[in-house]
Amino acid sequence: MRSSRIYRKHNALQASLSNVTYLTSLVPSCKGVGLNLEGAIEQETASVLWDKGEILPAIQISKNMLITINFEKQSVKVGKGGVLADLVCDHLSGYAGLT
Repeated sequence: MRSSRIYRKHNALQASLSNVTYLTSLVPSCKGVGLNLEGAIEQETASVLWDKGEILPAIQISKNMLITINFEKQSVKVGKGGVLADLVCDHLSGYAGLT
């Protein structure tokens, strides 16, 4: 996930999207060995999509995370408050600025 963030920082958004797509494919294998990474991966995926201008899918992923992710069982800590803050502060304020 760090490489995805670095790619995003340098505006290499396609590389970042490829990275999170690959990470998403690893979720079942990771779960098989007791690693719960889907929350962090989904949060990064939403950030990548947001940066690419795919605002509605990014918001939908974030909203779905609030319903489907067990935040207490994540191996990489992702807080529900952080997801809510992303939705309210970054995503929705940025979305309003696009119209």
